Amino acid sequence: MLSGEKQLKMSDESDLSRPTVSRQAKSGYPIILPWTAEPLPLGTSFESALSHTINPFLKTNAFDPASLCQARFLYTKDGGTASYASTSTTSSGTSNDHMSVSLGVTVGCPFLNASVTGSYDKDVLENNDALKTSLKTSYHRGTIIFSQPIPFSNTALADLKIMGGFPRFRAIYGDFYVAGFNLGGDTSVLLSQSSDSKVTTEILAVTLKVHVLWFDKSKKWENVSQTVDAHASYSVTGFDTLSNSYVKLSSATRTNIRDVREMCLNLSSLGENLQGRVEAKMQQLKLEEGILLSWADCERILRQYTEV
Repeated sequence: MLSGEKQLKMSDESDLSRPTVSRQAKSGYPIILPWTAEPLPLGTSFESALSHTINPFLKTNAFDPASLCQARFLYTKDGGTASYASTSTTSSGTSNDHMSVSLGVTVGCPFLNASVTGSYDKDVLENNDALKTSLKTSYHRGTIIFSQPIPFSNTALADLKIMGGFPRFRAIYGDFYVAGFNLGGDTSVLLSQSSDSKVTTEILAVTLKVHVLWFDKSKKWENVSQTVDAHASYSVTGFDTLSNSYVKLSSATRTNIRDVREMCLNLSSLGENLQGRVEAKMQQLKLEEGILLSWADCERILRQYTEV
């Protein structure tokens, strides 16, 4: 939470339905960034105008070094959220419906492309298959934040009040900083299908609606699989932040479709069990509401939290 590669289509960045980093920054509210495997130290400076670059985080922060070193952090359950969504579409122009729970905040942000969420959103936007179905699960259990505000350093205050005002201050320290860590997990999986047969497309459109594309062990799947496999290819893309895993696989043959099936089942199972997996992590970390933490505690928690 905050108080390179080839750019995607211009329409992706300008889509008003997506809470891009620059759009969040202009609102003046805290910026929520998706999970990454390498958490930054609390207090790290961030320049929103550089969000289109590989590294918008700055080396210099505005806080008093002694106060920052002695800072304590608070674990609170405030801000906890849970969501689950299953979506099916039959148009190649409906990629937005299948974006991760971050709602495309990674779009146009190369510094987030390496995250599993960023990789997933990028693949979803570039997926032109007409038939798509996706599952998205999110469970956030609480936040680690500063227990009290940290004062600015004398140098930062001089830059702000004497040397050049806010423009100089922002040029050195940015306009946001890392204020906390959201603990929880996100899982998403997208299965898409393309075919060269109108008849097959119609068959899959029906099976899509009854979730046969999730390879349920149903008689209906067995009845249509022969026809489907003969004319269609599948692609599956998904990620799980709690295990820091990202997968992508395509299949145009009956042999590989079994691998696609297993991947879909595994990812959907991770999503269905996400709440229990997150709660198990929280018990392992022994975090209680209102507990005060040191820098060493935060490092230990973040290290253990990212361990698979």
